[in-house]
Amino acid sequence: MILVIDASSRDQVKLGLLSKNMVFWHKFQVNYDFSQKLPVEIEKFFKKRKISLKSLKKLAISAGPGPFSHIRTAVASANAFALALNIPILPVLGLTPDFSWEKLQKIKGQKTAVPFYEREPNITLAKIT
Repeated sequence: MILVIDASSRDQVKLGLLSKNMVFWHKFQVNYDFSQKLPVEIEKFFKKRKISLKSLKKLAISAGPGPFSHIRTAVASANAFALALNIPILPVLGLTPDFSWEKLQKIKGQKTAVPFYEREPNITLAKIT
């Protein structure tokens, strides 16, 4: 089974569970709280589907482009899951990533994923008043 984390959209994140014969999707809205919501939503999704993390064989993530914080959070979370569960990551690039079973079977798994940012981060220093 493959866990999909699609964080390519600014206001909605999609989680998916895919196998050759089944597909389940779970969508949730995010603002600036994605990093707090992701673990909670994954846990809710797995409980609802009565699936254990141990049943995962791979992770697929939207590795970019997309919102900087979303991509960074998705990649960091996937790297942590992959390390803990000793499973490969399938990074998918594109503004509208294709997470079909057939497409994911063609991607070579990696031990870690690296985010792809469409431009340099725009991080500014706080203004001192």
